[in-house]
Amino acid sequence: MKNNSESDKRKLEEISGYSWEELNLLTEIDLSDKGIKKLPECLGDLNNLQKLDLRENQLATVPETIGNLTSLQELWLDGNNLNSLSETIGNLKSLKNLDLMYNQLERVPESIGNLTSLQELNLSENKLSTLPETIGNLQSLQELILRENNLSTLPETIGNLESLQSLYLFYNQLATVPESIGNLKNLQKLDFIGNNLSTLPETIGNLTNLQSLDLSGNNQGTLPETIGNLKRLKYMYLDANQLHAVPEIIGNLESLQELNIGENNLSTLPESIGNLKSLEKLYLYLNHLTHLPESIGELKSLEVLDLLENKLTCLPESIVFLKKLTHLYIDLDLLQKLSLPLKDYTKAKIHISLDQNQVELPEQCVNHVYSEWKEEWLLEFENVEHRMMWVQIFGYERIMDKLGSMTLHKEIDSSGNEMELHKIELSGKVKTDGEPEEDIVLLKVVCPSTGKIHILRVPPDMTNCEEARRWTLFDEKIVLEFAEET
Repeated sequence: MKNNSESDKRKLEEISGYSWEELNLLTEIDLSDKGIKKLPECLGDLNNLQKLDLRENQLATVPETIGNLTSLQELWLDGNNLNSLSETIGNLKSLKNLDLMYNQLERVPESIGNLTSLQELNLSENKLSTLPETIGNLQSLQELILRENNLSTLPETIGNLESLQSLYLFYNQLATVPESIGNLKNLQKLDFIGNNLSTLPETIGNLTNLQSLDLSGNNQGTLPETIGNLKRLKYMYLDANQLHAVPEIIGNLESLQELNIGENNLSTLPESIGNLKSLEKLYLYLNHLTHLPESIGELKSLEVLDLLENKLTCLPESIVFLKKLTHLYIDLDLLQKLSLPLKDYTKAKIHISLDQNQVELPEQCVNHVYSEWKEEWLLEFENVEHRMMWVQIFGYERIMDKLGSMTLHKEIDSSGNEMELHKIELSGKVKTDGEPEEDIVLLKVVCPSTGKIHILRVPPDMTNCEEARRWTLFDEKIVLEFAEET
């Protein structure tokens, strides 16, 4: 269906900046971000077009004549207001890339299944609740992106996409996955973040080329035994689920490099976890682990181990064999229970969590058991985070008392909370670089919204609380040093 009306042609010339004669010769047209609300019908007469960019406009529909562009290979319609697509879209038999992201689509036309040359299809951030069965006809499709829709089910025909390598389904409402997903033998990336999945079909184990599996933020209570068949899997994310156990078969994942099973209900780990010889990063935070298997020491490639917010009372002796470990995240509670200094376990950088902030421990802490830590080390720390950490661990009053500080001034702020200005005299002391130390003056204030105490370091010549408070608020060059104490 051609429309050669002069007004349509003039409109397209105006939109594009090309004459009608030039338009007929073009193989590519960029009409993106031009505020277009409606396309002229004569667009469908440009038979030489191979690439058409219409992204970031205000289109609610596209003309049916778009189906006449049989040479079109790439069509970008993302960032419009499309609420429907014409069935004629199925005539674009040469189309390889179709981007419909950021629209208002509630359905996909059945004719989509006619796009047998299509390799990439992006339908993200629409309002889709279902997909047509014909989606399974896209035999050339390699990447299918469906994130942030309202999908509650997938058609069984999804398993017909034999060329598919990447399938992104995160932030939908999927409660089940069809058995046919196991037919996607070329699939390498599978992403289910933020759905409602409680189980996976046993056929998941048929995805022998899968390299990345992301199930974060679902309701998984168990994993199928067939998960152990995924011998090429490199990245597996299972965090924020309901897992009570990890199957022994996980030890079969010989290619696994990164495993996140944080924020679950795990109390133990299988001994077979030590078989993951390629594992570089292991995240176990926010579980109920009381101990770790000795086999953890067999993870010869491990670089990062996150044990934060568990119930551990000790570290396995085998941790000393993790020679490649560079970052170890542990709770302060566990650190307090260790009978040996952390340096005897590992040469890795040690991180603890205080008020949801992760802080790397200074060398003094790594070299001594917790009972040997001293309040006066505060004066040795040049790192702001270390000073913050120290006040949180020991408490402001205790440190001030130990350091022999003097109170310079007290004052009630506008919220009725007391401010205090304290001074620690360091006159005559020398820094490690040979420069003389300055006296430390600290302002103690109470946050009116949270009620928490903040400790702010101010210049040593400050003598008045309000003066010091104003300085912390209005000096844009300062990096504030603060700590919190409940």
